[in-house]
Amino acid sequence: MRVRFAFLSCLILTACSSAIRPLAVPGESYDAVRPIVPARAAYKSIFSFGGTAGAVPYAGLVGVKGTLYGTTSTGGTGPGVVFKITPQGAEQAIYSFTGGNDGGVPIASLKYSNGFLYGTTTVGGGSANCGTVFRMTLGGAIKTLHSFKNNADGCTPEAPLLDVKGTFYGTTHDGGKQNGVGDGTVFKITTSGSEKVLYAFKGSRYNDAGTPVAGVTNLNGVLYGTTDGGGPKQDGTVYKVTLSGAEKVLHIFTGKDGNSPLSRLCLVNGIFYGTTSSGGAKNLGTVFAVGKAGVLKVLHSFRGADGAMPPLGGLVYYKGAIYGVTSAGGAKNAGTIFRMTLAGKETVLYSFGGGYDGVSPSGTLASVNGVLFGTTSGGGTNGKGTVYAMRP
Repeated sequence: MRVRFAFLSCLILTACSSAIRPLAVPGESYDAVRPIVPARAAYKSIFSFGGTAGAVPYAGLVGVKGTLYGTTSTGGTGPGVVFKITPQGAEQAIYSFTGGNDGGVPIASLKYSNGFLYGTTTVGGGSANCGTVFRMTLGGAIKTLHSFKNNADGCTPEAPLLDVKGTFYGTTHDGGKQNGVGDGTVFKITTSGSEKVLYAFKGSRYNDAGTPVAGVTNLNGVLYGTTDGGGPKQDGTVYKVTLSGAEKVLHIFTGKDGNSPLSRLCLVNGIFYGTTSSGGAKNLGTVFAVGKAGVLKVLHSFRGADGAMPPLGGLVYYKGAIYGVTSAGGAKNAGTIFRMTLAGKETVLYSFGGGYDGVSPSGTLASVNGVLFGTTSGGGTNGKGTVYAMRP
């Protein structure tokens, strides 16, 4: 089953809620007048998108010297922006994409390295309209490093880049034609823009992985990742690829253990943790752990009340536990923030109310001075998404 990021924006806004609310107690829901007050800290929506500020962010944030940087998939004066925002909520769009040679519709988090931000766009970049890799100063001066050309080198990068000793690695969802198909690629690119395809996926026709949405994770010089397609039934895979381009499928999802993983793997003590956007006991997605040999264990199947449909982005390891978001489920079916032990005990930290506090969180959470920051792709005062802060 192929699942793309577009489903994240399809949730219907429900009742409005306060911009500052306490965390939800697992298994309980908010009263319309007086929320249930839990024992721990508060959630706060710090900014609502709209207009020239950008709109509909799917990407998580990256912290640089106390300031957060991110992207929106639309808004600004064209198809998306790069923005910066303080932890207190002062936001500024530092660049608006045009959809031309500079690209457009960025949905991946930025990567900070040696004074520059690096990122990808899913469209634009030339006649192929297959997206770009770009470099940007913290002040917003952009340089397009590479424009994808579809079957030649891939098309539609949707994941953040990975820095391995000064070289960046990433994935494209499509293109990279291999044996008559174009099921995406793993590529590498230098900071000067020299790009090379490491591996072009063959897809389900050849029982290979295919159509990656997620990026890759490095373990001892080998890249590990997931694809939302591939395998005999297009349920998705876990794969590895060496830096020289030798690929191997480690696990093929069956539905019972989840399908359509969209998130990058999170490495903790030699074990990878990830999510699937559907499948599992209730077909609402799972959290899983998988070793480098491909032995996979489902840690949790979402049930709806505790979240549903984990989106783009992925899990983050913070103070002994993993944290993540779901794009649906929870008290108002508007998504959740959750914490999980490495053994699989899940706790809902916040259940979105479906209004001013945000709808459908996406992207990986970012930590700044003990506070987790994230984005929602909908909701807020303008219905165009939010930036929020939460002290776990």
